[in-house]
Amino acid sequence: MLRLKLYPITISGSTLDEDFRSIVTAIGPWLSATQQDWLLRRSNRLDFVNDPRAPAQRYEEDIRALIEAHLLRTEIGKTLFGMLPKDLRIWIIPYDSMAQTSFGACNAITSQMSSRLSDGVRILYSPETWAYSACGRLPGYRADETLFHEMVHACRLARFGFEGNNHEPLRDNKDHEEFLAVQMSNVYRSEGNAKTFNHAYMTSKLGTQAEVERTLSAPDFVKAIEGFLDDPFVAAVAKINTAFNPFRDIARLKAQAEPLEQQRKQQQQHRRK
Repeated sequence: MLRLKLYPITISGSTLDEDFRSIVTAIGPWLSATQQDWLLRRSNRLDFVNDPRAPAQRYEEDIRALIEAHLLRTEIGKTLFGMLPKDLRIWIIPYDSMAQTSFGACNAITSQMSSRLSDGVRILYSPETWAYSACGRLPGYRADETLFHEMVHACRLARFGFEGNNHEPLRDNKDHEEFLAVQMSNVYRSEGNAKTFNHAYMTSKLGTQAEVERTLSAPDFVKAIEGFLDDPFVAAVAKINTAFNPFRDIARLKAQAEPLEQQRKQQQQHRRK
């Protein structure tokens, strides 16, 4: 188990839960379905027990290296980590077999530990899942980019709780929180001199800065960006000087949105005729 200096983050690479689940599977014929389910769910508690074995330590060092060599080398990354509440623990643990069964192979999950925010926030994430040869083929889905995306969720949850996040649906993005995480990841990638960016959470479509900015000029996306500017983290990112930064450039996007909306209305009127 590894605790990051300066930040309220604990990395646990424990695989004790996988070992326990193997035992449950082996004795499965002597258990009822209810008993098996109860035991499997209880196994998740072992994610937070120190595992001194080599695989666990290797995972912990891999995550630490990703954070220190990539995320904290950027201004937006340092801004994000600086916003984490010091009194609330954030766990990073493997995206294990049970998570893969529940949520699919190409995924990472960030959530509160329980209904009580004081219990902390948990990120289920494995860097090997996002290798170029696995789920990280597309820009925006590399190991460090995906971890940054999840850290945006973790920061928002840690500071405002699930009820304080904006889960209102937003087209092509599932909800506003996923929209925010994708666009923050675009800013992170822009700081690394990326030339293509992700349009939305629910598509794998990539575009140039001009193309993605045209997407973001739609009135619903402009409104979404404006709605996040009250968050001190978002307001701080709006001051970062990267080529792509819709939070900084909201006035320009909003100006572009007006003629686009007029064009949309004209097209609707023409179709009615």
